[in-house]
Parts: sequence; C-alpha cells; structure tokens
Amino acid sequence: MSLYWFLLLLALKSSFAVNIEAYLGDGQKGQGTDAREELEFKMAIKDSDNVSAERLRRLLQASIDSLQLNNGFKFSKLIDSKYQMDPSFQNFVFKDYYYDTPNLGVLNSNSALRIRYRWNSIQKYRLFQFLPIIKYFYPSRCEFQFKDNYQVLSNSQIKVTETRFEFRNESSPFDKKNNSPQSPWEFSKYEKYFKSGYFKDYKILPIESLAKKLQKLEVKELNLALKVSVVTRRLRSHLNLENPWGTGPNPNQVFILTIDHSNSEKGSFYEIEIEIDRNISTELNKISNIKDSKDPIDQEAVRYSKIALDSLKLDLNSIQKEFSEKLKSIKEITTLDPSYKYKRLMKY
Repeated sequence: MSLYWFLLLLALKSSFAVNIEAYLGDGQKGQGTDAREELEFKMAIKDSDNVSAERLRRLLQASIDSLQLNNGFKFSKLIDSKYQMDPSFQNFVFKDYYYDTPNLGVLNSNSALRIRYRWNSIQKYRLFQFLPIIKYFYPSRCEFQFKDNYQVLSNSQIKVTETRFEFRNESSPFDKKNNSPQSPWEFSKYEKYFKSGYFKDYKILPIESLAKKLQKLEVKELNLALKVSVVTRRLRSHLNLENPWGTGPNPNQVFILTIDHSNSEKGSFYEIEIEIDRNISTELNKISNIKDSKDPIDQEAVRYSKIALDSLKLDLNSIQKEFSEKLKSIKEITTLDPSYKYKRLMKY
C-alpha cells in the first residue's frame, strides 16, 4: 500500500460524522453558557515594523485619558460616577483551533467555531511546548465556542452572538459540587469530545447551536474538520464602573479593551478590540426588551435601561473615534477591512 493511501485510510478511520437529526432529537438540552450578544469595535492592522502591541497600548491608554479629561463619556455621567481603568494591561496567550464543515458551512454563514486554550503569560505558553508534563506551564483555560452570525455594521463595529462550553467550575454545567476536569485538557481527547458534540454525558451547547443552524440549511451530517490554527498574544484591560445592571463574577466591568497580535501559517496581524462587556449588556438587553407590562416600575426600568444602553453605545463610538484619530500618528500602516479572525485567516 502506498503512503498516500495509507494516510488517507488513517484519516478516514479517525474522522466521523454526526447525524444531525439524531443528535438534536436525543431529548437532551445543550449545556454551557446561553447565547449572548456581543457588540464591539474591531480594527485590524497588517503586521509591520511601524507598529507594535506596546505602541497601540499607549495610544489606547491616551484615548481613554483624553475622554476622561474632557468629560466625554455619557454612561458614567448617567450613573453619576467615573470609569476606573485597571492599573495595568494583563498578558495572555491564546491557541485557537478553528473548525468547519466540508463545504465551509460555518464560514459561509459568517460564523466561527473553535477550541480555545489560554495561558496567563507568553513564557508559560512557550515552555509548555517543550515541557508539557510540568503543571506550572499548563493552560489556564479551555473553551468550546460558537460565534454565530457576525454582522459588520455601518460604523465598522461588529455584532455577534456567542455560546460557550467552558471547563471551569464558574460555568454551567460545572460547579463546586460537580467539578470541571482540570488542566491541561489533552487536545487529542478534547477534540474528540468537540467533534462528537458531547462531553461525556453533557451535550455541548455550541455544537448544538451549530447543528440547529445547519439543519435549517438542510444539512444532514455534522462532520467537523480543523481548518486553521492561530496563536494570539493579548494585552487586556477594562473600564470599570459600579452600576445597577452588572452580572456574573465581574459585575463592574463595563468595557473590555484588548490588543491582539495573531500569528498563523496564513499570516500575522494586530487587532484592537473595544467591547461592551456581556456582564452588563446581557441584563440591559433583557430589561430593554420587556414589553406590554403595565407596572409603572417595569416601565421606568425599561425606559432607563434603554437610555443606559444608548449611552454605552455612545461611549463605544467615542473610544473608537478617539483611538482612530490617534492612530493617524503612526505613519505607513495598513488597516484591514472590518472582519473577524477566522474569516480573515481563511481569506489570506
């Protein structure tokens, strides 16, 4: 048998397809973090000698400082308070594995499906490649994520809906009485869970969400294959403000500020993201969409929440505009069309 046919047979044996009708009709409900809408400004810049993560960080910091100094934020005025920025930017490394169907059903529906590993420093990530048996270098997070229906808005902001299945006790279906499996979450084993749509007895919500989408497109089988992987170094900070709508473990986080430098076999680029934190936007959207209540308290809550949501969006616009102006100080850089990582990588 030739090497080609041996490798092809091996690939066929190691792959499998999930019957969508049977998967969705098994009577189980998908587990994980329910679908939540994200709204963010995302700008990408081609890698070059004129740009660095540290230079972009200084420009972003200067943008926030300028808005604070000139009293340019709306949401904080509404709460009669002032944003507090984290004392410093945190460092992370992500290794993302993006999957799709044979006919690129995920990409063609402006969505993304991935397994994400996270490390809390570049040093730990690098050393894990050589010393994967040492616990100190293990990844700190593993997640299955489905980002559905990316929409690029007229102001270059991006809206998307996300579901997750996270291997940590703070995320359903895990808790202190039902502990999540611990790091390092061996890739060969967890990839099989991911492709099957089940983690042991739990149906994986992101895979269920994708299956429902494909079923509407009259796709019969879910056959996932790795399309591209990417390593991203991230600087991350937050704008914090005590507010009535915050939820989750970090209720005062209002904006997430990130600077990414992504590298793959297809290319490298920087991305600047300013995102309204889902810990606050989820509750604001929920209250704003209450309808037909005749209770005066409910009506006032809806009115005030809509004002708050509009104020948040105005603040997002202000940061975007201020940063875009300051970015002009860097000469000879190439900004890329508004998009998201998976699509950008596949179009390179």
